[in-house]
Amino acid sequence: MLLHLQLWEVADKYLVPDLQALCTRRFKEAAEYYHSHPEMIDAILFVYENLSESAKDLRKVIVTIVYDSPILLEDAEIQEPVLYKELCDVVVLLANGRTDRPDPFEGKSQCFQRSNWPHVS
Repeated sequence: MLLHLQLWEVADKYLVPDLQALCTRRFKEAAEYYHSHPEMIDAILFVYENLSESAKDLRKVIVTIVYDSPILLEDAEIQEPVLYKELCDVVVLLANGRTDRPDPFEGKSQCFQRSNWPHVS
């Protein structure tokens, strides 16, 4: 799963949207199958800590996986305060069927900000 995310990051860096879409689709397929695998925690952390704000589709996949497997929220690494709250808030909105709210990934979150983007001038 991490390979798809790392390749997505390279595609983001070099502005290759078709490759980003392919990586997102492949990650989603792998995550649905391996959601209980320990690597899923690493994938969640990678998406939220390393990828830019443009990774909205990947974050939506993560939220769907966490919604379907809430046991993932019990992992100690996931329970970092800002990340945990952000994931829980979006999962609760999804669980309550709130569709009137705009995209939950819109805007900037302190958790997702990156101080140094090597590929942005």
